[in-house]
Amino acid sequence: MKKPQPDFQALWQNLRRACAFEQMPLQSAQELGQICGPKEIEFLIQALLQLVDADLEDDPGDLSDEYWRLRRTLTEALVAAGSQVIQPLLCNLNSPNLSAVGYFAEALGRLQAPEALEPLLALYQRHADQGLRWSVITALGDLNDSRALPLLKQTLLAPPELNRGWWIRLTAQALGKLQAPEVLPIFEHILTQDADWFARLGIVEGLLSFHPTPEIRRLLERGKRDSDSRVAELARRSI
Repeated sequence: MKKPQPDFQALWQNLRRACAFEQMPLQSAQELGQICGPKEIEFLIQALLQLVDADLEDDPGDLSDEYWRLRRTLTEALVAAGSQVIQPLLCNLNSPNLSAVGYFAEALGRLQAPEALEPLLALYQRHADQGLRWSVITALGDLNDSRALPLLKQTLLAPPELNRGWWIRLTAQALGKLQAPEVLPIFEHILTQDADWFARLGIVEGLLSFHPTPEIRRLLERGKRDSDSRVAELARRSI
């Protein structure tokens, strides 16, 4: 792979340095993405793929935090590069580096690439990795495509027991973006019957993404009376 143009390389080195010093240079990442061509996009994708979680096995925390900042920064740059990154990202969804693939999925969602829907659904079914599946759920919400509804609805109805509250929260957020009224009975059941405050919080977050119809207002009023102050306070932020 040929080295990118000097201006790109200088900006990239500055971003790496900022991430190493506990900064999150998202604005600079957007500027980086805006000067990308095909070679620069390939460079960013490879940079993400080279961040391997196995390297963090004995890390006390500093390197993992830097990896997280780098991954977020690289994803921001890829999104800023626009539609030209869609096909390269799709071509890398089969990478064995599942952490990187999760960020590719989130980037495709943020780009609202309709051609990414089927590959993302297949990716979800192909891998049981929790982090990757969470990234796909987030991406499906951002795609805002009703064809994702069956998978998201099933996940909300039968979330895995491990980190169950997080599964419900992320899925409810995604469904809220889809504005699917058929999931509201499930939302209401969780909001009124689920003992996990974190799951109920996710339902309120999902409701806040809906247009404020009378039914949505009714459910948010119920949320305002939640026994957990964190859930009730969030519901009170509704109009």
